[in-house]
Amino acid sequence: MLEKCRCWLKKEYWLPRLKRALAFCLNPRLLLCLGIGWFLTNGWAYVAAALGTALHLPWLAGAGGAWLAILWIPFTPEKIVTVAIAMFLLKLLFPNDTKTLAVLRELRSKIREKASAKKTAAQTPPTPQGPAPKAETPDPDTPPADTL
Repeated sequence: MLEKCRCWLKKEYWLPRLKRALAFCLNPRLLLCLGIGWFLTNGWAYVAAALGTALHLPWLAGAGGAWLAILWIPFTPEKIVTVAIAMFLLKLLFPNDTKTLAVLRELRSKIREKASAKKTAAQTPPTPQGPAPKAETPDPDTPPADTL
């Protein structure tokens, strides 16, 4: 039992997973698409703030600064949007990159399976807490009620 719990400590467990994750994340095509997606969601604001300050254009610095202020608010979904744009661009620009697209499909199917499992678990009624009620057993010495 203890060996089963500590399997993630072994090199044979995490090394192939680490290699696979690094190969996926450091894929040049994916990095290019992530860079373009980041620039579309965030990068333009940094450039606009810098250029607006350098060129003394307050409207440009204000627009970039306002978007950067929004990005630094907690729980801003810009990372999700950036990854979604990157995945869309990857499919659009590199349709023949079957290896990366297969990993994305596998991740999407795992996420859908987990979401459907959570959904079905949320829809099932909760089980009652505590011990199950005992069924009353008839006393062998007393006759049934309908015979009296």
